[in-house]
Amino acid sequence: MPKTPAAIVDFWFGQYTDDARMASQQAALWWSKSATVDADIKQRFESSVLGPAHYMPGRKPQWADWR
Repeated sequence: MPKTPAAIVDFWFGQYTDDARMASQQAALWWSKSATVDADIKQRFESSVLGPAHYMPGRKPQWADWR
């Protein structure tokens, strides 16, 4: 099932209000190389990021206007 843009942002940045805490908590996710993490991200979010726009040239992805 496709995830919302907010779910993707929450996964990547966490739900921290303090930037320093966010950076320290998420650093391993951001900077470590891990096939397991890569596979998890792909499984969770690939269909949301690629979606129908991936297969239909000229179509704007749904997540393009998430802000």
